[in-house]
Amino acid sequence: MPSYEFHCPDCGIVQRVHRMGAAPDTETCPHCGTAAPRVFSAPFLSRTPGQLRSVRERAEESGENPATTHRRPGRQGNDRNRHQTPELARLVGKEAASELRHARHPASPSR
Repeated sequence: MPSYEFHCPDCGIVQRVHRMGAAPDTETCPHCGTAAPRVFSAPFLSRTPGQLRSVRERAEESGENPATTHRRPGRQGNDRNRHQTPELARLVGKEAASELRHARHPASPSR
């Protein structure tokens, strides 16, 4: 069942559990007995799964403090296999994929 917040002018925020959509507009404060009107607040996000919560935190952090690099990343592997696409090699074979990579496109200008 969802937890709803009510604001008591004397005691502050009071949380109560009610059925969804059945929360009253005001609740009696359990400490002082004053009428506390219902407050609309953000959902209870601390129950978000840990992995999702960490992704959200990283996304917020990168928006405020984006990571910067001071050098270009190094190449992995040799230049010959740099443009090799594993999906293409799996579909047509390694030799055919190599030929397709080095073939000129019919619409490209001649050299």
